[in-house]
Amino acid sequence: MDEVHRVFIGLGSNLGDKQTNILVAYQHLEEKGYEIINKSSFYVTPPWKFEAKEDFINTIIEIKTTQSAEILLSHLKGIEHFMGRKEKSAGEPYKSRIIDLDIIDYNGTISESGKLILPHPYIEQRNFVLCPLNELDPNWIHPKLKVPIGNLISALDLSDIRIVNTK
Repeated sequence: MDEVHRVFIGLGSNLGDKQTNILVAYQHLEEKGYEIINKSSFYVTPPWKFEAKEDFINTIIEIKTTQSAEILLSHLKGIEHFMGRKEKSAGEPYKSRIIDLDIIDYNGTISESGKLILPHPYIEQRNFVLCPLNELDPNWIHPKLKVPIGNLISALDLSDIRIVNTK
């Protein structure tokens, strides 16, 4: 029997109907056979490390899968492409996007191979990742840093984040 992996995926959008974009991404994931176990609230935040007119809506979902992290990443990139996201080149600055799908944590795996970096880089600096993740798992510990999520959140500025209760 295949091993079941607990995975947290971050979703974000700051173009078009942002909430609908995320809901459509949920549907695509389910169509690919991924069971969404839990969903955080939606969080509104300004863009991170770039300027844009529109704020982001971000959320985290928990799925269980027997797929490898590499196959899951390939499916996430396929969904982004299908939904109209333009691929960012290496070294190119961040920009607005219709949908962003990231593997935040894959069963606590630490990996830095090619396009797959686990846990997702910079999550300890991102309130739009840690706040919704804390909603789903307040006992989560950063696999690489070995720091509890509560400690990571307490080090962040939370003045620019607010919850929109749609799930």
